[in-house]
Amino acid sequence: AIRRCIYRGALNRLSPALPEASLTILQEEIKAGRAPIPVDGLELAILNQLRLATRERLQNVYEITEGLENRLLLAARQSGTLPALRNAIKSKRYNMTRVNRMLLYSLFSVSKNQMALFDQVGPQYIRLLGFSAQGRKFLQNVKNNSVLPVLSTGSHIAKLIKTAPEHIRSHMLLLDIKA
Repeated sequence: AIRRCIYRGALNRLSPALPEASLTILQEEIKAGRAPIPVDGLELAILNQLRLATRERLQNVYEITEGLENRLLLAARQSGTLPALRNAIKSKRYNMTRVNRMLLYSLFSVSKNQMALFDQVGPQYIRLLGFSAQGRKFLQNVKNNSVLPVLSTGSHIAKLIKTAPEHIRSHMLLLDIKA
């Protein structure tokens, strides 16, 4: 819903959902032309990365299964744009949403092993994207009683990564930030 409001230019509807500081930064970035970044802005990165990829590398990417790496490699070589690439990969079996996820998993090098490990260890933190005044009261209760760290500010995130950079939690969080 937040992303939809941003793309529709309905920032006034975001004030109940985003902290004031986040909304201010978002407005400044939009005004400066640096936001929102559409997925099509990743077109060259996705196409180049796929054109340089090997079959073996793509076989290790999360959600690329059943020989789909061959379809991706062929589509990347034959497509000049991201929409053409998506349409070349899409089929009855692989809908557009799944195709988009696979392309981003490939771009961010999300491996099957990495996701299996994340699934095995379970959630490592709670990351808040926004909350209201009423949510603030609830948040304090959650922070006091949660066994997982509750991340509500950039400084919480930076501290978590800095204190244990090799911990699975840090790897999970860094991937979350990339996405």
